[in-house]
Amino acid sequence: MLEPFNDNLKLSQDFDRKELLNQVKEILKGQNFKLDEHSLDYKIVDDQLYIQGIATEQQEAKSIGFMIGK
Repeated sequence: MLEPFNDNLKLSQDFDRKELLNQVKEILKGQNFKLDEHSLDYKIVDDQLYIQGIATEQQEAKSIGFMIGK
């Protein structure tokens, strides 16, 4: 949350952005999703930080076997 510093400026408490992202990754990993870090957008709405981005569902790798003979 942002706290007033003066009439023109509001500040938040210090936080580690990477630690915050690691927490989000762990939550999504438990739900079988992977966070796309390049899509992240940080916004402040109503004095609160919001992180918006894309997470993709992890799919099991599929393999196809075949043989060719003459």
